Parts: sequence; structure tokens; C-alpha cells
Amino acid sequence: MKRLIPPIVIVVAVVGAGTWLFINLRTKQQYARFRDEVVGNSFSVKAMDEGAKALLAKARADWKEVYSEVGGPQSKGLDAIGLRPCVASMAEVCAYQLPEYSFVSPSQIKRATLFGLSQLIILAPSSDKSLYVSHDGHIALMRCGTSCIFVFSDEDAGLRETLYRLKAKNVEP
Repeated sequence: MKRLIPPIVIVVAVVGAGTWLFINLRTKQQYARFRDEVVGNSFSVKAMDEGAKALLAKARADWKEVYSEVGGPQSKGLDAIGLRPCVASMAEVCAYQLPEYSFVSPSQIKRATLFGLSQLIILAPSSDKSLYVSHDGHIALMRCGTSCIFVFSDEDAGLRETLYRLKAKNVEP
């Protein structure tokens, strides 16, 4: 019986290592496909230039406020991945670059996957895949087309999410 113990240990170790390798190779392939999709939809954080400032001012003055809420969907998305809902967290998610797959760090891959999903979901409304952040870092603007913008602003109560839409012209029927 003592002679059987070393071969049994070797067989169990080889089967275990083979299973671990098979699972990781399959996971690596799935992660690579996901990473390619996220990188293909990459977002950027830009400083709010004069054009973006003018658009924000015009929207606040003349456009229709369609939606405004503290703790809305983007805030909940940030909270779900463990970030405090604020403009800085929006910028962090937006600028995050997914790393290559790591066989030795499953927690890094889990975090990267969550951030990648957040980029695809939280920042989906953006038409130019950019988040424009003000100089002080407490206001951000996301263009959702030519007639709609999303504005994020830090408030004491949390992240305010406001959607502005260009008012429709009075058109005769």
C-alpha cells in the first residue's frame, strides 16, 4: 500500500494541474474576446474646453431638463463596483484600461471585468465616447448626440445626474 501512495499523489497533482490549466485557458480566451470588445469601445477623459463649457451653459439656460436625480443609474453602477458615486469615479471608470489576462491574479481579472462592464453600461449614452471634466473636477459632461447631453455634478448628497435635451421648435401641424 505504501508503494501506491506516491503514484496516487502524482496522478492527483497532474489531474489537478491539468484541470486548472484547462479552466484558465478557457477563461483567458473568453476574457480576450471581452477585452477586445471593451477596447474597441474605449472611452477617454478630456478636459472641458471652451466648446464644452459653452454647450453646458447653453443647455442649462435654454434646453429642457428631462431628468435630474441624485443617486441615479450611473451612481448605482459606480456603487455596485465599489466606487463612491462622484465625478472622479466616473472619470476613473472611463479612463480604465483593461489589463492582459493574468493566470496568477484572478482578483485582478474580476476587477477588470467589472470595470469593463461598467464602461459598456454606465458610459453607453456617450456619442463621442468621451467624458468632459471641468477644471475643478466636480462637473462632467457627456454628449449623447447633437441634441442631448448628460451632466454629472458632485453635490453634498451625492452625484447628480441631469439629462438635457434641445427643446423642440414650435412646428405648425
